[in-house]
Amino acid sequence: YPLCALAVSDERPVSTQSTWDSKTFWSYIVPNAVDSAGLVTEGSMALSAAAGTLAPLALGIGYAVMFGAESFYYVARYLQGEMDKVELSSKLTTSLVSNMSGFACSFIGGLLGAVIFIPAGPVGIVVGAIIFSFLFGFGGSYFSRKLMKERSQKFFEEYFRNEHHELILLALKDFNLKPDCTEKQIKHRSRKLLLKWHPDKNRKRQDLAGKKTRKILQHRTLLYTYVTYRDRGWF
Repeated sequence: YPLCALAVSDERPVSTQSTWDSKTFWSYIVPNAVDSAGLVTEGSMALSAAAGTLAPLALGIGYAVMFGAESFYYVARYLQGEMDKVELSSKLTTSLVSNMSGFACSFIGGLLGAVIFIPAGPVGIVVGAIIFSFLFGFGGSYFSRKLMKERSQKFFEEYFRNEHHELILLALKDFNLKPDCTEKQIKHRSRKLLLKWHPDKNRKRQDLAGKKTRKILQHRTLLYTYVTYRDRGWF
């Protein structure tokens, strides 16, 4: 029966031999190779853009470290009595705003540089992101710090004049100095008073000597600040 069926049937058995020739092979391989190359290029550009973002992130870490160092320095000066709470808050605010502005501008600059240098390829993306990140970061930090410093200086100038006017007059009186005194005169007079009220010379009046010493140090710091601001035209 099978032999009869095969003899009568017009259908030809399917050949197991491959029908691929060189033309068919290249027509299949070339488009796929082009697509693969396109994917690789796009992937490398995406990785380059991601690598370019490392520049603003590195700058962000630098700005965070800078803010921490400045905060430590200002707090140390505050604890030593070289500035009051208002000046401390003004300094910390200026440092925080300037460093945050620098980080934000560096991030925006990195993205902008990566977009602008896309036609230059992966290397161009990385280089553009790094260059724009540094330029925008330092520019934003500089101008924001300058603006905040001017505003805080005006505010602190008015505050210092209003809040410390009587204390300055009292310090000048205790040091027996005139309003046009110099830092050298303040240093000489404070050293003389500190020697006078040194605890070793006032063993029977230790508490009073300690109070006098702290008061002399506070007055000396206040008068140093007064001379600095007086020379700027605040008084």
